[in-house]
Amino acid sequence: NILLKAVALLPENLDVTFEIVGSGKLKRSLSKLAKYLGIENRVVFSGYLSDDQLLAAYARSKVFAISSIAELQSIATMEAMAMALPIVAADATALPHLVKNSKNGYLFESGSPQDCAKKLRIILAADNKRYLAYRNESLEIIKNHDIEKTIDAFEEIYLAKNKS
Repeated sequence: NILLKAVALLPENLDVTFEIVGSGKLKRSLSKLAKYLGIENRVVFSGYLSDDQLLAAYARSKVFAISSIAELQSIATMEAMAMALPIVAADATALPHLVKNSKNGYLFESGSPQDCAKKLRIILAADNKRYLAYRNESLEIIKNHDIEKTIDAFEEIYLAKNKS
């Protein structure tokens, strides 16, 4: 609900459509909240998407936003970064490891729709040069999370531990 409240705070001239992907038990309450906030015409509930549909959703997006404070690794955030999206994320758990303020996006104060809206506005109103810089930085940061690099790091730790 933090993201919906943040969208409600964005100026309408930004012409933002907020897409919620996935089907979960919160869909009904989020839909009611969108109506209550008067933004139901600015919110799309896509439900479950196939892999190809999910890639298309990333491709049509200008920014990826996540308000979860329980992300241990945040695969969705990493997928969005691999699609060169700027990120606006709650300053919690794994997300600060993926989002570098003013580089590939912004962290917002957990639980603050006002701060989230402020950070979204910065990216959505960025000029083309700045926006491209956010996108390129997401790609650079996500390179460090490549599966082969992760496996290599675990192998190094394992070998070092077994030498002792």
